[in-house]
Amino acid sequence: MVKKRIAALFDGMNMYHHARNAFGDRDGRYDPVKLAEAVAQLAGYELVATRFYVGVPPSNRHRKLYGYWNARLSAMEQNGVSVFRGSINYAGGTGQEKGVDIRIALDAIQLVLDESCDAIIVFSTDQDFQQIRPTALRVAQKLGTQIRIKSSFPRTSSYFVRGIEGTDWVPFGPQTYRLSLDPKNYWPK
Repeated sequence: MVKKRIAALFDGMNMYHHARNAFGDRDGRYDPVKLAEAVAQLAGYELVATRFYVGVPPSNRHRKLYGYWNARLSAMEQNGVSVFRGSINYAGGTGQEKGVDIRIALDAIQLVLDESCDAIIVFSTDQDFQQIRPTALRVAQKLGTQIRIKSSFPRTSSYFVRGIEGTDWVPFGPQTYRLSLDPKNYWPK
């Protein structure tokens, strides 16, 4: 039996906050390929693509954080992950990612158009991504194909969040998360 194919799209900051809150991981040290493979297996799919999206601050604003993300994202790319480096807008005092959510949505629809997977799993709980599903289903229908849209997120006995409404939820626990940890320290010295 041929396994169905799944592509994983990581909302980097959303997953960082969940990893911190659910597992106490203050650096979001998961390896997206390992985590995506584990969750794909839980869902009964073969992982065919991993993409990671995050806003990166400019080096003149946050030198250490810029260095961390540069090193970490370069390592991801060497491991076959397609990386999107969004910008950070500091208008209003606090930093806000720009371009990340729209890039995730556009890439999801492009995956459907390319017919490169049977399912897309978004590692996020951002409800803005609800809009991916109806559009993806319409595109797949016009192509005469099918697509499933899933969301994955941490869940423990004391940390309960909801997945993206309208998607198939694939929560993962502490054991799956621990097995996905990247032992390398990417913080600049």
